[in-house]
This record gives sequence, structure tokens and C-alpha cells, in this order.
Amino acid sequence: MKQVMLAVAFSCISVTSAVAQRQVPDEMQVTHKETRNMLGVLEFCKDRGISEDGALEFLRMSANTYDDLIGSSKGDEAESAGRAGVISGRGIVKNIADIAIEQHRSVDDICRQLVGLYKRGADEFARQKAMSTDSPSSKVNK
Repeated sequence: MKQVMLAVAFSCISVTSAVAQRQVPDEMQVTHKETRNMLGVLEFCKDRGISEDGALEFLRMSANTYDDLIGSSKGDEAESAGRAGVISGRGIVKNIADIAIEQHRSVDDICRQLVGLYKRGADEFARQKAMSTDSPSSKVNK
């Protein structure tokens, strides 16, 4: 189950590559709902006092990209489920509390794992962005 949960989480990170690869609209809609669900899950975790600078903002940026392409109302239900502590995507619908029981961990442990995952994604995104702005081809000669 841990691998499934991580697979759902990792699939939500792929906003840039999804757009760049011009996925079929159905696939983008699925990814949009997964991203919005994870956004809700991170809000759920934040309400429990578990958050890290950048994690929620990174996921919100990803969700906004899909909202702009597809429409925000299409992800509202998925985000609402996430805020209730339910992870959904790719045919999986599971309450975080049930996942915690299956893994003999606490809900807070699961939240820390997910928040940490998106924090690392945010940090990597910031590093790549900094590298692209520091490269010689991105600088304009004055």
C-alpha cells in the first residue's frame, strides 16, 4: 500500500511534463483530479499541524496550472475528499487513517511522509529553476 500511495503522490508532481508531452485530455483530467486531491490532503495535514514551507505552495502551483487548462470546478470534489483525509487516484480511494493502520503507523506519520515528498519536490523545482536562470543561454547581454 505504501508503494501505491507514493505512486499516486508522484503522479501528482508531473504537471510540467504532462503539459510538455501533450497528454490526451482524459489523462490530464485524471492527473488534475489527483493533484487537487493531494492538495486537499496536504491541507488536511496542515490542519493537523504538519506542514513544511514550500510543500503546499508547490502543489498549489501545480494544481493552478491544471485549473487554468481544464477548469477548477473539475477538481473541487477531489480536493474536498483530500481535505477529509481521503487519498484518491488511479482507481484507489483510501482514508489516510486506514493506510496508517495497514502500515502500523500514525496518521501524522503518513502526513509527514507526504508533506516531505512535496517539500522535496518544491526544493528540486527551485534548484532547477535557479540553474536555468543562471545558465549562460538564459542571460541577456546588455
